[in-house]
Amino acid sequence: MGTSFVDVMRVVTTLSALYMCASPSSAVYRMHRHRDVGNASILPFATLWVCNHIWMLYGYVTDNEFPVLTTYAIGDALSVVFLAVYVRWATDRRAVIRTCTIALLCNAAVTLYVVLGKGGLFQQSQQTMTLVVGIIAVASSLALYASPLAAIRTVLQTRSSASLPFAMILAGTINNLLWVVYGILVFDLFLIVPSSVNAALGLVQVALYGVLHPSRTGAGSLVVPVGSCQSPKDELPFSYSIMELSTPLPISIVKEKLDACSITIAEPCLPEGQR
Repeated sequence: MGTSFVDVMRVVTTLSALYMCASPSSAVYRMHRHRDVGNASILPFATLWVCNHIWMLYGYVTDNEFPVLTTYAIGDALSVVFLAVYVRWATDRRAVIRTCTIALLCNAAVTLYVVLGKGGLFQQSQQTMTLVVGIIAVASSLALYASPLAAIRTVLQTRSSASLPFAMILAGTINNLLWVVYGILVFDLFLIVPSSVNAALGLVQVALYGVLHPSRTGAGSLVVPVGSCQSPKDELPFSYSIMELSTPLPISIVKEKLDACSITIAEPCLPEGQR
């Protein structure tokens, strides 16, 4: 009976972890469709990659092929795709590449340690390697689920939680609660401790999102560019950009926002004779 329940938890935990890893997909697709990253930060995407990669290595060191190694190997690949899209459409590409380089160096260093350690170069036991990689994995998890906390100052200042990646936070919270249960079943403190802390952090952010939800605060200023237009020669002399709201709003607010579009003056357009 116990073994059967553990197997069920393995499957459920794997599915929830995969959903968490794929939770940024809608935001990344929106970036690609609009060719702009909007106000999204690179930090959650970079920390997601580091977290997935190091937990994949932890599964390799502990011979936990399912669910740890398999789950986070898929998450590792998805994270690379997300980062590639972000880098492609980022405006401050130099800062973004710098962040990605730091993440790459972290992953490379831990990977090198695991490969050489498994080969016997350091003459360390599997228990010692498990301890080292486990501590690093815990740190990466804390960094991942605490990274949205950097936006809390903005949330409190604007009285709107629109900048919080809610889908990613909610999926991560549920996923961590399931990892706590699975960690207890297999007696793995490296799964229990960080998952408990991250679940608590996630619950705090979910509560904050609910209290300061954009639909309650009426915040509809987060927009992403869709395209630009220029007035015809016989129309008013100005150019404008069409913007699309990046967060859902009640119908009443949308109507006030001109059907989810706003017009911003980009530059004056003089008639041909006055140029």
